Amino acid sequence: SIIHDWLYDVGYKKEVWGIKKAKMFADREMFILSSNLNRNKFDNRLRYWAVCLFGRSVYEQTSEQ
Repeated sequence: SIIHDWLYDVGYKKEVWGIKKAKMFADREMFILSSNLNRNKFDNRLRYWAVCLFGRSVYEQTSEQ
C-alpha cells in the first residue's frame, strides 16, 4: 500500500503513459505486492477493486500537486 500511495503521489509515468494507464499500473502493482505479502485473497481483491473503482479522483488530485 505504501508503494501504491507513492506511485499515486508522484504520478509515476503519468506524462508518458497518460492518466488511465499510469493509474492502472499503480493499482496492479498494489495487487501484485499485496498478493505476495497477504494470503487473504478476498481482502486483496476487495482493496484492488476499491482503488480501481474509486481511486481515479484521488489519483488525479495527488498527481497534480
